[in-house]
Amino acid sequence: MIGEISPALFWALTGIFLLILEIVTPGFVAIFFGLGALVAALTTYLGLTPTFPAGLLVFSLASVVLLFSLRRFFRKTFQGKEKQADILLNFEVEEGKIVSVTEDIHPARPGRVRYQGTEWPATADQTILKGSQVRLLKRDNLTLVVEPVENETQTKER
Repeated sequence: MIGEISPALFWALTGIFLLILEIVTPGFVAIFFGLGALVAALTTYLGLTPTFPAGLLVFSLASVVLLFSLRRFFRKTFQGKEKQADILLNFEVEEGKIVSVTEDIHPARPGRVRYQGTEWPATADQTILKGSQVRLLKRDNLTLVVEPVENETQTKER
């Protein structure tokens, strides 16, 4: 056996481990338990909690108090704004708009089309070759659903 570890060192290492764990897990929960363990390490080091059960009590109370008092603040401060993601997903395509295929589209594999100055993934029920003109039918998440334009004289999108 390597030897016994001091209670203060145990709580300090536990706190550091939990703080590192917060980096790889989402949710802003482990950080408060890590801070609680560091509080228990400090009280143990100062001799205020000489027994393990006393340190465990301090760890539990400090973790819960920190969790309930600071979690909302931490989430608002450190998490990104969800509104920005909504802007990308909440747009309407111009159904019927004629666009150009920039990469072959196959039924089993999406291709790409140029729409509103940007290339977008596109799917179709049949193979459509690069350079062809297609009509926008709808949007499926970030993929456009298209159909070929046949025997129509439409101007392509600029």
